[in-house]
Amino acid sequence: NYIKLIKVSNNVEDKKNEEIEKIEVCMEKYINLNIFEYFKNLKELYLVKNNITDITPLFNCINLTILFLQINKIKSIL
Repeated sequence: NYIKLIKVSNNVEDKKNEEIEKIEVCMEKYINLNIFEYFKNLKELYLVKNNITDITPLFNCINLTILFLQINKIKSIL
């Protein structure tokens, strides 16, 4: 299952989130990476050009196997 544009409601624990395996969010001024932990089956995440500086919240995405972070402001991955 793939969603290119996603609008997350107030109910981020919605069971429909569990079906999503791929998300693409590009060219946003601000994105809260904590939201992705609610997508339990997320395998692919594309976050190109989003002014991201810290990817620590993504460490909770245990099923994530593909991650694209080009053109961001990340200083460290540790």
